[in-house]
Amino acid sequence: MRKTHLLSGLLFFGLFLASGRHMSQILPAFTGELDGLRMLYRASHVYLLFASLLNLLAGAYWQPVALRRRTQLAGSALLLLSQPVLGLAFLLEPAQNMVARPFTLTGAVLALAGVVLSMFAQLGQGGPRQA
Repeated sequence: MRKTHLLSGLLFFGLFLASGRHMSQILPAFTGELDGLRMLYRASHVYLLFASLLNLLAGAYWQPVALRRRTQLAGSALLLLSQPVLGLAFLLEPAQNMVARPFTLTGAVLALAGVVLSMFAQLGQGGPRQA
């Protein structure tokens, strides 16, 4: 699972960089009355960074937990799933001017739940690991 988090985190960090390039080409055309659309793109862009960094961090520190393995795997799965959902949010929500942002909310909740489950699994082993 460690390699999966690292590879997925690197892949979505690359998508973060690509989305930044995409924004640099399309956002200059959005001025004045389209500032809200510009902010939707920027927020979605930052959420991609957020999810990729969470997965890189999870990969860097991931260690199997014997007693709460299912909890740990569920947390990892939710963290991994948050990335494509937030990727969809970047692609769909700003382009459709979706103010409610259902994909962004879902992606953020998945990331939060993944972190909480991962922490719970680690704390069940007697506390956070020493470096």
